[in-house]
Amino acid sequence: MNLHDPIGSPIGKPIGPNFDAMTDEEIMAYLENDAAVDKFAVAHLEPEGMKYQWVRFEVFGKPDYNRLAEVEQKGWKPVPQKRHDGRFMSPGTDGPTDMDGMRLYEMSARVVRLKREQASRKAQEAVQGMNEQLIFAPPGTAPRDAHAKTKPYVRRESGSMPMVVE
Repeated sequence: MNLHDPIGSPIGKPIGPNFDAMTDEEIMAYLENDAAVDKFAVAHLEPEGMKYQWVRFEVFGKPDYNRLAEVEQKGWKPVPQKRHDGRFMSPGTDGPTDMDGMRLYEMSARVVRLKREQASRKAQEAVQGMNEQLIFAPPGTAPRDAHAKTKPYVRRESGSMPMVVE
């Protein structure tokens, strides 16, 4: 059993590993594997054409309704627990998929791709705008290589760096 196996089992069956029936080596291997696995890794569980994202829904045990409203207004929908029954919560539990104060949300992969492209485009436009403003900076302020006194002095060698005094 590893972290990606369902945590629940049919009624009457034990839940989790049977450590009593395992050797010390098997227990150590189980514990090492369990510690190395990211329990929030869900990319391999995403249905085709969908993207998953964990979202905080409580802080110190108190619900964060504003964060949930913000996420849902942006188009994310809670993943029903029954889709991955027993993986994150007890089998048969109704409602959204919750784990450790986080809720699993989904959105169309196409929409996620377009949102990321838009965010990247906005960031590039902001950088381009700042670069254009630097062209009109007063002499000696920017760009930094426009004036001999502000131009960086760069040498490519190893060892101690010489002190430059002008």
